[in-house]
Amino acid sequence: MNENTEPVVLALTGQMPFVVIASSIAAFVISLSALWFYRRAVLKAMSRCIGTGKFPNVSAATDRSIKHTEDLGELSLLVSGTDAEFSSPGNSILKRAHRFTRRNALIYTMAGVVFTLIITVAVLWSSGITILSVRFLMVFWVYGWPVVLTLGFLAAYSRRELLQMYGGYFAGLVLLSVWALTRSINLTLEQIVLLWAITNLPPTFLMYAFLARPIRAVGPLVLVLMLTSITGAVLALALVDSNESLLRIIVGFTFEVGLNALITFFAILMIGFLLFGMLGWFLLGFIRRGYLSKRLNDESIMLDAIWLLFAVFASMGLAFEGIWWTLSGIVAFISFKLVVNTGFRFATHSPQVSTTSAQLLLLRVFSLGKRSENLFDPITKLWRYIGNVNLIAGPDLVTTTVEPHEFLSFVSGGLNRLFISGADDMQQRMSDLDEVADFDGRFRIHDFFCYADTWKLALTSLVKRCDVVLMDLRGLCPKNNGCVYELNELINAAPLQQVVLVIDNTTDYSFLENTLKQMWQDIRADSPNISLSVAKIN
Repeated sequence: MNENTEPVVLALTGQMPFVVIASSIAAFVISLSALWFYRRAVLKAMSRCIGTGKFPNVSAATDRSIKHTEDLGELSLLVSGTDAEFSSPGNSILKRAHRFTRRNALIYTMAGVVFTLIITVAVLWSSGITILSVRFLMVFWVYGWPVVLTLGFLAAYSRRELLQMYGGYFAGLVLLSVWALTRSINLTLEQIVLLWAITNLPPTFLMYAFLARPIRAVGPLVLVLMLTSITGAVLALALVDSNESLLRIIVGFTFEVGLNALITFFAILMIGFLLFGMLGWFLLGFIRRGYLSKRLNDESIMLDAIWLLFAVFASMGLAFEGIWWTLSGIVAFISFKLVVNTGFRFATHSPQVSTTSAQLLLLRVFSLGKRSENLFDPITKLWRYIGNVNLIAGPDLVTTTVEPHEFLSFVSGGLNRLFISGADDMQQRMSDLDEVADFDGRFRIHDFFCYADTWKLALTSLVKRCDVVLMDLRGLCPKNNGCVYELNELINAAPLQQVVLVIDNTTDYSFLENTLKQMWQDIRADSPNISLSVAKIN
C-alpha cells in the first residue's frame, strides 16, 4: 500500500461505512416520521368535504327503482374455510400467478448467482488463496445470502415460508461447514461463523433498517437522499481538512461574523449536506420518472437497494487487497442488473405472458389496522401477476400502498392533486387507469384518494369497472356505516358471483346477514343480479 492509496483505503474502510450506517439509520427515522406526517395529511384531507354539488344522488336513484319482492330469488351466504376452491392451488388463476412468481424468482436467482460468483472470485483471487472446490463453495455460499433475502421478498407468502427459506440456507451452510472442516486441519468453526457474520450481518441489519415493514414503501427513496446528503457532508469536511488555505479563509470569515469553532464545523457539514442533498433530490426525480415510465417499480427499487447495499459492503471488504479490487462490488452489481434486465426482456416476449389485466377491487373495514396489512400483503403479492389492485385510500393501508410519485408529491406540497375533486375528475382518472403490466409482469396498485363527499362517487365507478371484488368484513358491526353503503352498492351494481366477503369471529354475522337480506329486498331494477333465481355470496 502506497501513500496514494492510503486516503482511498481510509475512505472505503472508515468514511464509507460511517456514511452507509448513518444513512440507513437516518432513513429509518426520517421515513417513519415522514410517513406519520403523510398519513396525518391524507386523513385530514379525507375528512374534508369540497361541496361541489356535482355528485349523483345515489339514494334517490335507489328509491325509484325497487324490484317487487315477490319476483326475487333467494339470497344466501356461502361460508367457506381457507381451503375453498378459489384459494386452492389447483385454481387456474392461482396457477398462473404462482408460475409468474417462480419465473421472477428464477430470474433474480440467476442474477444473484452471477453477482455472487464475481464477488467469490474477487475475494479468493485478491487474497492469493488457491481456489479449491470446497473453499470456493464455502465462500460462494456465504456471499450468496442476499439471494435468500431476495427470494423471501419475492416468493414467501407467510412467515412460515420465510423461515423455511432461511432454514434451508443455513442447513446448506452447516453441511458445507462440516465438509470443509473435515478437509482442512487449519479451518475452525469459529472462523466460518466469523466470516459469515462479518460479511452478512452489517448489511442485513442495515437493510432491515430501511426496509422494515412500516417504512418499506418509502425507505429506499429516503435512503438515496440520505446517502447523497451525508456523503456531501463528509466530503465537505474532508475537502476543508485537506486544504489549509481554504480552511483559513472559512475560519477567518466565520470568526469575523461572530461564529465559534463548533458552529463553523457544523456549518461546513451543513453546506455539504445541502449541496449534495440537491443531487439526491435530482436522483429521486429520476426514480420518479423511471417509476412513471414503468422502467422501475416498487419491487425493483427495493431489490436494487438490497443488492447495492451488499455490493458496497463487498467493496469495502476488498479495500485492503488493492484499490482496483474495490470495483468488484460495482462490477457485480452492474452484472446483476444486466442479467435481471436481460431475463425480463426475454420473459416479456414469451407467449405465456398475458397483457390482460383483471381488475380487483379491495374494500375493507378501515379500523382493522395491521390486520388489513396481514391480508393485503399475500393477496396482492399473487394478484398483481393477474391484474391491478384498486382500493379507496384509508387509514389502514395508506402508508403501505404509497407509491414513489405519491410520496414525492406530498413532500413537494402537491398532495391535494392526488384527491378526486368531482365526477369529471373521476371519469378522467378511470380513463387514464394504467392497466399495462410492468417489465416484470406485475400490475400496479391504484390508490384512489377521496374527500368525505367523493368516496361514494369513486366506489360506484370502481364497482362497475372491476372484475372481482374482495371485501374484508372482519370486525364489522352496526356502526360501520361506510361498509353498509358499500355492501348495498355491491348488491346493486356488482355481479354477486364476482364478490368474495372475508369474515371471522369478529364479524357480527347476524347483522351482516340481516343487512344483506334487507338490501336484497330493496334491490334496484337495473342491478345485474335481478334475474338470479338464487343469489349467493362467498
